[in-house]
Formats: sequence, C-alpha cells, structure tokens
Amino acid sequence: MFRTSQNRIPRGSVVLEILPHNDIYGGVKSVNKIVNLLNGHHREAYVCTPGGKPARWLVHPASCLSWEEAQKRVKPSDILIFNWMPDLDHFRTPGNYIIHARDRFQDFRSSRVTNYWAVTPSVEKYLRGLGIGGEIGICTTYVDTSVFKPREKIARSVAYMLRRGFEFIRPIVERRADITWLWIENEPELRVAELLGNAELFLYPTMGTGKGTETTKSEEAFGNPGLEAMACGAVLLSFEFESVYLTQDNHLTIVPDDIESKLDYILSHPTLLMAMRTAGLNTAARWNEEQVWLQLRRCLNKCAKGSSPSNA
Repeated sequence: MFRTSQNRIPRGSVVLEILPHNDIYGGVKSVNKIVNLLNGHHREAYVCTPGGKPARWLVHPASCLSWEEAQKRVKPSDILIFNWMPDLDHFRTPGNYIIHARDRFQDFRSSRVTNYWAVTPSVEKYLRGLGIGGEIGICTTYVDTSVFKPREKIARSVAYMLRRGFEFIRPIVERRADITWLWIENEPELRVAELLGNAELFLYPTMGTGKGTETTKSEEAFGNPGLEAMACGAVLLSFEFESVYLTQDNHLTIVPDDIESKLDYILSHPTLLMAMRTAGLNTAARWNEEQVWLQLRRCLNKCAKGSSPSNA
C-alpha cells in the first residue's frame, strides 16, 4: 500500500517507462517533465530507459533507472506510465532503434503492477491493445515557458525537423532561398528553444505520414514540438493530427499539395501572422505545470483511496 500524506496523495514509487532507445523523441520530454514535477512535489519517481541513461540534452534531465533496476524496485502498488505507442516501424531513424512495448511489457507485468497511466488518450488505446483492463489514468504534459519563449524574430524564417515529414518539404527547402530555414533537430533543448524563438513559422508535417502523400493524418500522440513552437511565438503549420491543444485560430492545417502556398500566404499577411502568434502564446500558457499537476493529483488520489487507476 502507498504511504499517504494528510491530503491522501500517495508517496510511493512511481516508475515511468520511456520506450525509445534513442533520446530524440518528444515522448522523452513528456515523461522527464512528469518525473520532475512529481519529484518537485516530494513523490518518488523515475524515468525508465533501456540503459538507465538520463537525457542529457534536456535542460532539466530527470532521475533515471534502467529496466533491470526498475524491475527490482517496482511493487504492485506502483504506477507505470506509458508515454507513446512505439511499435511503428516508420518512426525509426538511421543509427537508432525503438524498443517495442511488447518486448518489455511482460517484465513489469510479472511484478504484478496493476496501476497504469498514459500521457494521451491515444496511448491509452495502445495500452488497451496490450491487454490492460480497468481504468487507465491520463496525465498529459506541459511546456516550460522559462525555456521556450519568444525571441527576436528573423524575417521570413521557418523552423523544421528532418524526421517530421521532411519528404514533403525537401523540394521547397531546396528551391526557396528567400526563406531562412532553421533546422531544430540534434541540438540541445536550449538551442532548439532559441531557434524556435527566432522563427516566424514552424513547419510541422508530423510523424505518421510515411504511407504516401495521399495520407496526411498523423499518428502523433501529443505533439510537444508544436506546443513548444507556440510558446516561442512561432506560428504552427501542420498536417492534421489529433491533439488536445489545437484550435482553428492557433495553427494552419496543411496538406502536401498546399504547403508552399500556405507558407507564402501567412508570410504575406502580417496581421494574420500576429493574430495566430498571439493565439499560440495563449494556448501554450494554458499548458503549464499547475494544470498537469492537477491531473496527476487526481490520478494519485484514486490510488490513495484504494481505487486503482487500472486493473490488469
């Protein structure tokens, strides 16, 4: 049983598993921030990675355990949080690989862990596919606006990522010398924040678009980069994806055939650009630590009252 404080929030160990082996994925940020938030409220929590190595590229890397260490510590009353659905082969990148959830899931099930949370509803569906029954807690993430914030904008600048639908934008990048292109990958988090702060736009053909140009609906679970771009005052242009923070006024939806025309349109309409920038900043401000902590408290209180978030 969890030991609880006066407000009945359990203080037991919370083990969070990061499934990718490499450390470039947004889901890594999500669980690091949740661990740091729990630690900041005096809850024992750890990130779990294959080798137990913290994500040094983050401004605030969280406490970390290897899978083997986590298995030794985990108890039935503990909580296992999944951050995304990694068994999508087209998410792989050269030199890196992804550990599938099914590869390690039974290791923790053998410890009779019965409490499972997910960082998005889509990850909850993934856990259902792994055979988890009962209630699954949902705890999303937040954007650190002390790191991701607006800076002096570079005129006609567009940030982009190679692993996020670059096949759709490569021809545009190669022929449009009138645009300043800012590549934000393979950089420390603080440098990414600086580049997004300088960018006017963030071009975000999100993951999950590898089935052909006719398929533009993404399998993105949350979309950390999009929210971070908003916090930096960079207007988001993205393929359609199911995200809880997207609204009609804080981003432009694109498809492969209209990417360039949408870029030109927004760059030539400064009033619209400023309105969407303001909407994005307001959106990012709502996804803060306090909001996520309230979600975590609700999940933790269910455990403290003896109502397990899920029953495997």
